[in-house]
Amino acid sequence: MKPGFVNTIRNLNRSPCNGRKKEKGRRRNSRHESSRTEATWEVIARSAVLQDNASVHTARVSRQALKNTGFSEIDHPPYSPDLAPSDYFFFSDLKKELRGRRFVDDNQMKMAVESHFEGIFFGRFEGVIRQM
Repeated sequence: MKPGFVNTIRNLNRSPCNGRKKEKGRRRNSRHESSRTEATWEVIARSAVLQDNASVHTARVSRQALKNTGFSEIDHPPYSPDLAPSDYFFFSDLKKELRGRRFVDDNQMKMAVESHFEGIFFGRFEGVIRQM
């Protein structure tokens, strides 16, 4: 494990105390102090990170931060419907159904989206999952 890794993760995991006093044997976030043991930090150190190809994930700063903390990266395939079927099946159909329609207010649009998803959820998406 790289030096300083455990402290880096611990610092990232801290939350502000908001002026509350610390109870004996507890962290300020109500978890027992023993909830994060050294064994847990060792598991985190052996962990890999899978991120999609969003620009914030592929930016040099993000990749360098992962490298500095000791995480290994797993490359994400550029177009992989099996990793995110909703991107390819839910939203393309929704866009087709809503294209050209005008909505008076947000509630009307929300109802149209909900009715679309209610109609396809158990039918189309279940079939897509079984095909994988």
